[in-house]
Amino acid sequence: MADRLERVGVIERRWDHANRRKVFVAPTSRHEAETTCIFAELDRRVRAADSCIVSAATGEHRNTGGRLLAVT
Repeated sequence: MADRLERVGVIERRWDHANRRKVFVAPTSRHEAETTCIFAELDRRVRAADSCIVSAATGEHRNTGGRLLAVT
């Protein structure tokens, strides 16, 4: 997967000068807008799921993403 992302310019590999076996993977600025959008959506979904878990633990029912979620 890293090879594919590197090929399209989304990430770059940075080698550690102190340890030749260690490689850092860093995002490039080329696709910053796209990755920001993707992770913003992921963040929204994780927060929605988290709020459902908290609601279930406290016995509350909450409407999340257009769906009523309740855990008994």
